[in-house]
Amino acid sequence: MNLNSQQKYYLLIAGSILLLILIYPLAISKTVAVSSSIDKLEKRKTELASLKSKENELLRMQSRLKDTATIGSDRNSILTYISMKGEKLPGLEVAQIPEVHFYSSDDLNIETNVFVLEGPFKSHLGILDSLYFNGKISPKSVHLYKQRNFKKRKNELYCKLYFQRVKD
Repeated sequence: MNLNSQQKYYLLIAGSILLLILIYPLAISKTVAVSSSIDKLEKRKTELASLKSKENELLRMQSRLKDTATIGSDRNSILTYISMKGEKLPGLEVAQIPEVHFYSSDDLNIETNVFVLEGPFKSHLGILDSLYFNGKISPKSVHLYKQRNFKKRKNELYCKLYFQRVKD
């Protein structure tokens, strides 16, 4: 079989076209498969990102719930809550815990708990904000006052919190 150069050229083009026709479906199917898997992975990535943000939101809500769940209306839970929040605020500490005051009449019993806090003004605002807006119980009365500390030779700011609970 003797082929001239023009026939060889035509055979080469026909073979190339035949090769492209045979490989084209394979290449297209692989490209479509990779493209669909990339789309699935992108969708999964966005789902995971939204889950991560929802997880962070859930953790914030859990911490808020734990904060509100820890404070009850009894003396020990209020003191625990104030101490826990006071650790996060600079310079705030419980200065005094006076005795519980009870008032009772025929059908009404009132228990009044008083706590005196000492510290800077911003820390007092922080604990009041936490009690009023995040706690289940808030103080019935707040009294801010300054008093001279003669040992330290400076004025100290105090906050007296009154909590009342009505019992049957």
